Amino acid sequence: CNIPQPPRFWGIGPLAWRQLTTAVRTCRRSLVLLNMIAVVFGFVLPIAVRQGMSTWTIGGVVMSISVMILPRVLSFDFRGDVDHMGWLKSLPFHPLSIFIGQIAVPVLLATTFHWLILTGVAFSTASSHWPTLITLAIITLPVNFLHYVVENLIFVFNPSRVMPLGRVDFEFFGRMLIETMLKIFVLILGLVGGYIMVHVVYVSCGQILPLAAVT
Repeated sequence: CNIPQPPRFWGIGPLAWRQLTTAVRTCRRSLVLLNMIAVVFGFVLPIAVRQGMSTWTIGGVVMSISVMILPRVLSFDFRGDVDHMGWLKSLPFHPLSIFIGQIAVPVLLATTFHWLILTGVAFSTASSHWPTLITLAIITLPVNFLHYVVENLIFVFNPSRVMPLGRVDFEFFGRMLIETMLKIFVLILGLVGGYIMVHVVYVSCGQILPLAAVT
């Protein structure tokens, strides 16, 4: 595995490079399989819509995968460094740079997963739907950033292993359930706030979709 070194970017580059190297070395096959599933899923979604499946149901499935499954697979951030928190605190970088460097890889991998789904949808639907797909592609990155910021903030306040080392007991599942509920609650607050801002801009600026997406 020979991943080129990125620029330093105040310490963000080396930390992101370390996490990406770990991801490629330990989960290469899983990441390839995940991306293949994303492409196939993208082609299947328009067929499901044409067969009468509700778009809300499809959105719920994608949201469930994004919130419940992806974070467990893409744990190349603080959650995978539970044994190295002291080393991270000793780095001569600004805390914000450390935080961004640690969460950059899961954000980019999750965004790639969603972009592959949207690409599959784009190739299997009419071109009239492309503006909506482009809008979704634009907002995917900040939404994933919000998601993994929340995921890691909850972890940093109360560190624990992503998977238990010993037996799987009710304490582990209870903790995971409470963390998931808290994460979903915070995500909904953030998305509702963003939607209100988008709606105000969309209505007051002549219903320009790209401008609303940037907002």
